[in-house]
Amino acid sequence: MRIQAFFLVLMLLWASPVGAQESPKLFINEFLASNVTTTPISLTSTISLTGSSSIMPVTWMSISQDTSSRTIPAIGTNGNFLASTIIRAKGFLLIWTDDYDEVPGKNLQRSYYPYDTFTTRYCHLNFKLDKAGEFIGLVGPDSVFIDSLSFGVQERDISVGRKPDGSENWFYFGEPTPAQSNTTAGILSIVYADPPRYLSKVGSSWETRP
Repeated sequence: MRIQAFFLVLMLLWASPVGAQESPKLFINEFLASNVTTTPISLTSTISLTGSSSIMPVTWMSISQDTSSRTIPAIGTNGNFLASTIIRAKGFLLIWTDDYDEVPGKNLQRSYYPYDTFTTRYCHLNFKLDKAGEFIGLVGPDSVFIDSLSFGVQERDISVGRKPDGSENWFYFGEPTPAQSNTTAGILSIVYADPPRYLSKVGSSWETRP
């Protein structure tokens, strides 16, 4: 797997996701690895962070896809990814994992029609979440994991997150809430129905077939 780093270190796989610290103040609160229709933008995987009861500066935090990479260099086009970003008490920070590699507040021009200019609003990481499963870890400036989890194969438009926010309880959400509180209905596991079977008449009797 291609190993890439960011000024936030998130790592990805699935067993049941567990935090990596005793009393974390910054959490991986929700992630959506297979985004087809969910806003704010479809076709982009996302990660949401949340803080606890105090304002949390996230300067020098890091995110990566490699469980062994805990020392992360400065990332972003000007080396100051999230340099002035804070998460307010019980607030949220949305991060796009879209292989775009950009920081908020940059004035850019689209390389495709209508070739207009725009200002970036979110943090974009230089990798994408793999819906087949990965490891996510949030690493602090001392190269110690603040929070981490693993996940397996993900379904389209179904996120995984904590409920209540910042708790140890993880759920699947059919209605993801990127950068918002996880208040929608959640389930502990996904159950798949058996494939349908059909009746066909053979002579005077009926038989089932796949």
